[in-house]
Amino acid sequence: MDNGASEEQLPGPSGAGPTTESSLQKDDRPPSGRSNDTDTDASDVGEMENEHKEILQLTREHIVQRLDAGHVLDHLLSEKVISDRDVNEIMDHENNVKQRASQLLAILPERGTRAFKAFRDSLLLCKAADYKDLVWSRLDRVVVGETGNPQNDDKIQVVIRVRPLRGKEEEQGQGCLTVDARCMQVTIPVKGNGVKQFVFSKVFPEESTQAEIFNTMASPIVDAVLEGYNGCILCYGKTGSGKTYTMTGPPDEDLNEKTEGIIYRALKQLFLKSQKKQDWNIAFFVSVLEIYNEKVFDLTEIAKECPALDVRIDPSNISMFVAENLEKHDVTDAEGAMKVFFDASKKRRSRATQANDHSSRSHMVFQVVVSLLHKSGAESGRTGELYLVDLAGSETAGEVNKDAEGLREGANINLSLLYLKDVIRDLSVKNRQDFKFRRSTMTKLLKRVLTGNSKTAFIVNVDPSKKSLSDTKRSLEFASDAKKVHVKPKINYSSLDSLIVKYLKDIIDMKRQIATMKTVLKKSTCTCSKNIGKPGPTRNTSNVTTDAQVGTAAELEKETFDVDKVRELVNFGVTNTAQDFQAKLGGMLEEGCREIKDEISTHMEGFQQTVQEKSDLEVQQATEAITATDKCVTLTFGVTAMIDF
Repeated sequence: MDNGASEEQLPGPSGAGPTTESSLQKDDRPPSGRSNDTDTDASDVGEMENEHKEILQLTREHIVQRLDAGHVLDHLLSEKVISDRDVNEIMDHENNVKQRASQLLAILPERGTRAFKAFRDSLLLCKAADYKDLVWSRLDRVVVGETGNPQNDDKIQVVIRVRPLRGKEEEQGQGCLTVDARCMQVTIPVKGNGVKQFVFSKVFPEESTQAEIFNTMASPIVDAVLEGYNGCILCYGKTGSGKTYTMTGPPDEDLNEKTEGIIYRALKQLFLKSQKKQDWNIAFFVSVLEIYNEKVFDLTEIAKECPALDVRIDPSNISMFVAENLEKHDVTDAEGAMKVFFDASKKRRSRATQANDHSSRSHMVFQVVVSLLHKSGAESGRTGELYLVDLAGSETAGEVNKDAEGLREGANINLSLLYLKDVIRDLSVKNRQDFKFRRSTMTKLLKRVLTGNSKTAFIVNVDPSKKSLSDTKRSLEFASDAKKVHVKPKINYSSLDSLIVKYLKDIIDMKRQIATMKTVLKKSTCTCSKNIGKPGPTRNTSNVTTDAQVGTAAELEKETFDVDKVRELVNFGVTNTAQDFQAKLGGMLEEGCREIKDEISTHMEGFQQTVQEKSDLEVQQATEAITATDKCVTLTFGVTAMIDF
């Protein structure tokens, strides 16, 4: 397969063909001054760090589209990052603006360890053009292995992954694609000896690794889910184009740390990063479903023949859909989550076809729900949902087993993908409202992550062989529509968590008041008993309450709301219906209020008995305490009225 300009080739002057790296000799390193070509200082010898090289590569398209190289060369010269000879080559009059910028980015990685920082500073210091937003929105957000490719939150991120040619395809050189990874461009032939070009956020050639795919596209979304965002990573493409390999990895015998796909890497990152959030209690729930012949099945069900699940309107959001009774498994570590997925994936329907020995016959959705509750209750709870979607591939009748079941499977797969394309096409057109989500089970379930509130990435896998040219063209056209779809992700603050914490705190606060009043009563009773029948100055009892409050403060200060109970309630809410949760929360509040009411009633009787024995001053004090108790009772029963479902 012809990949266009290789990694060693650099854009050259117009009409002069590519300039190879051999023309940039090592003795072309920056001079110690602008007037000669001597070598740089020893401290600057050595290549740019791999992390910074990767950042430049990932942001290359965005920089080339905007940068006028002439604006930054003075600073790079003064910092001895480039030489006069470099400037002459870059600013050759035959080079256009984009070629100059591209050639500068090609030179920088070989210009020493300081080159990246000097380039970044040159953008910030540039007076001829304002590149501050380019720096802050691109170079500063990219952390290789952490957040990968810079993510534009306002659109679906779309990248292309080209699978390698196989067997006879490679021997005969039957490639139909030309890939320019630097310009993020894919070129395919069309009728009349012409070509059609497609440009995307990123193009991964056939030699790309699983780690590159994950670090660039999936890692930032996984991090966002831990902050309470929704996220979706979807693999799309023709059957046999490598979707399942990208999402899960190869078959069991070849699965290892280098070959494992997005799902396994995402689970590792989720649990690893969660350990750094020390101020939060975090719970994880996973579920796995497949859509086979337009019916939804829970792949985690133990029964061999489990019934299909109904897809219904979500009670908590009537514009969305959910698979009813889909099991959500509470997991505490990556190994447990991987086991749930691994066991479930074995039950996914597949069969051998002419295109693939293990062709998926169903769409699979792996979902992770992350529930976050702040330990002190100082911040609202959050809930993030991650959807990892491996679609079955489009196919023709000749590529599947020619039995009735195989034809039926293929027809349902193609029809659901057609409806997905229709939805994406509608979403890509501004102000278009006739979305067709209800026409397909898959589009119903994915509506949540396609219509706005999600950081979403599509990895479109393409088959480079000539026999797949028409399918590849359709995949690229789908990708072109998808990258136009706007989204507006936002953090899903869980008012549920904060309400539970608030109510439990209110109950505890009322219990503290009762404890304080008990102490007041006890000390007041003792004082009254000593003074009954004894004339003399009335004792100042104002300090009695203060001492009691101080006495109980140290003891009660250690008391806090029951985090385990809150977590139990939140987890119950995630795994059960809203009605069941409402009943459970109502029961908990009823029980708490009943305990407080019984305690208050008992001590009010004690107050009434004490009143008969007190002097006038003590009577007044006890009456005030009773009034405060009445207010406490009113507040107690006001808690239940605050619940708004």
